[in-house]
Amino acid sequence: MELNVEIIDGVAVVKLPFTQLDSGNCEELEILLTQLLERNSKVLLDMDAIRFADSSGVGTLLACIRATEGMGGKLRICNPTVSVRMALDLIHIHRLVDVVDNRTEALAAFAGENSAAML
Repeated sequence: MELNVEIIDGVAVVKLPFTQLDSGNCEELEILLTQLLERNSKVLLDMDAIRFADSSGVGTLLACIRATEGMGGKLRICNPTVSVRMALDLIHIHRLVDVVDNRTEALAAFAGENSAAML
């Protein structure tokens, strides 16, 4: 698996390359995201292609959130489909990480943090 990563204003925007986040791909995804986090402290996961996430997939997201926080970084999730948003809401992931409707909103939030940090 190869992640599609685009750097926008210092944020690594990751467009996940599959339609399911499950036990078949979550281990490799966690490894790749952890490697990405070593080089980028700000990561945005664009989940618009994900149509299904099982407990393994959600567990991977939680592990990546913990890894990001442990490295002093920030992770956000954008573009979740309705079914994925429901799964994320069920475990209250929004208490740990921002889940926003689109890239623009997520990138603006990162930019707002940069502005606040400069004050």
